[in-house]
Amino acid sequence: MSTTPVSIVAIAGITGKLGTLTAEGLLKASSQVQIRGFRRDKRDTDPRVSIVEGQSGDFDAACRAVKGTDVVICCHLGDDNLLIEGEKLLIDAAVAEKVPRYFASDYSLDYRKLELGDLPSKDPMIHIKDYLEEKPIEGIHMIIGGFIDSFFTYLGVFDAQKYRLSYWGTGDEKYDRPPLQTERETY
Repeated sequence: MSTTPVSIVAIAGITGKLGTLTAEGLLKASSQVQIRGFRRDKRDTDPRVSIVEGQSGDFDAACRAVKGTDVVICCHLGDDNLLIEGEKLLIDAAVAEKVPRYFASDYSLDYRKLELGDLPSKDPMIHIKDYLEEKPIEGIHMIIGGFIDSFFTYLGVFDAQKYRLSYWGTGDEKYDRPPLQTERETY
């Protein structure tokens, strides 16, 4: 029998691409991890993942989802209300349940020197960073620049159907952006 303690990880937004890859990566990396997902419904899920059903605005459900966990990972993607109010509620639930660490849903470029309004798409991250700094929980921010697979597809740089990559330069330029598949292994 292993003496390694089991880590319990809550993942909000577990049904999205990043949430799913994060759960898969954690389960692959260790048999000593338990995943508790927080999502809108309990339909089909991996049997190694327990699900707490609830909405992003339901404080009691969020508390049930994070109670007894070692870390909360937020993988929300949505409108500003979800990214600000939904995440604040999740942080408050983590604080109420005395969870020691919280990964904010800000997997992006380094926005920490921006002021509100400089880049409106990053305003929710600025709000959450400031909010976490006021709370008695270790806030962790994944400042990664962007996911290469999403970034290139969005800009039309990579065409997966044609296996074609369009670029400018000689081809020797260094471009450091992790794919989602790699990001899941950083926790």
